[in-house]
Amino acid sequence: MAPVGQWVFFALATNTQTQKQNGFRYTLPSTSTQYAEFATRSPPAGLFYDLNSGGSIFVGGDLFNALPNFSLQYFRVYLDYFAASTEEMLSLAIMNTGNIFHMKNEIR
Repeated sequence: MAPVGQWVFFALATNTQTQKQNGFRYTLPSTSTQYAEFATRSPPAGLFYDLNSGGSIFVGGDLFNALPNFSLQYFRVYLDYFAASTEEMLSLAIMNTGNIFHMKNEIR
């Protein structure tokens, strides 16, 4: 889970052609320390599928397991891009596109 009181960046990239999924977690516990973890996996069962244009994405929790005192500053979706390395994931983590959507302690 995410550490309390710290900025955390999570990323997930899925490639349906190679059937690979990359996960990344990046935190800055202090001004002189950074922590980055990158891992790759294949589907546990079946296949990874392409997104459907009529599909839904739920962000920020759910109605049954509310998380108190969290702040979601940025949520981005990139189509047709697969971050395949730690460096590519770090590039996404430090990218500043402006504060498009800010949600604090709300689950809709």
